[in-house]
This record gives sequence, C-alpha cells and structure tokens, in this order.
Amino acid sequence: MPMHYFIDSRRRLVSVTAEGAITRADVDAYLEAVIGAGALEYRKLFDWRAGTPAMDFSEVMSVVAEARGYHDRPHGALAVVVSERQRQSEELARILGVLLSARRPMRVFSTVRTASRWLEGNAASVS
Repeated sequence: MPMHYFIDSRRRLVSVTAEGAITRADVDAYLEAVIGAGALEYRKLFDWRAGTPAMDFSEVMSVVAEARGYHDRPHGALAVVVSERQRQSEELARILGVLLSARRPMRVFSTVRTASRWLEGNAASVS
C-alpha cells in the first residue's frame, strides 16, 4: 500500500507517509480510515516526499470535490512535507490548494522535523 498511516488517538495525530504512486483508491481508503476513527479533527502530518499522484485529471478533481465536502467539519492543523520537485507538480498543487481553503492552520514544509515542531504548536482542532 503506497499510503501508510498511523492514527494516534492519545496524541490526536494522524501521520501519513506516501511511497510511490498514489491512486484514488489509496486516497479513498485513507479517508475511510480517518473518518471511521473519528480522526478528521486530529492534527495531520503528511510526508509526500516519496509519493506521486497517479490520478488522471477527473480523479484529481473528484478528490478535490470530496475534500471540499468535509470543509464544514472541524479539522486539525495540517503539515505537508514535499520535495522541491513536488512543489512544481500541478496535480499536487491543485490538491494542496483545496486543502488550504479549509478553515484550519496549514503549512507546507521541506522536512518532517520542522513540520512536526510546527504541529506541536497547533494542538487544537478548528471548527
């Protein structure tokens, strides 16, 4: 599975590591797990440095539409770690743009360490 995630209810943190090609099915499985665990409002740390979106335009737009559907729910802070090359990716830029439009603290980082430190200062969810 290209998306590995750990839901820590004690720390109210979801940690995700992407490896290889990330498909719509991978995103759906992740969302199902997070929503099923009641963890949408937890802080999230996404490490996308080793992952790449493997979705066509319609699949990306479908993910975008689904993500917008959750914007009315409380969300925890989101830290996304990407490589410099990934910052140039149009697909990833679209997805990040939608995530940014949710009412929650969000930042993009180049290292997991700085992302983790920033998340520690954003412990509460945003409603």
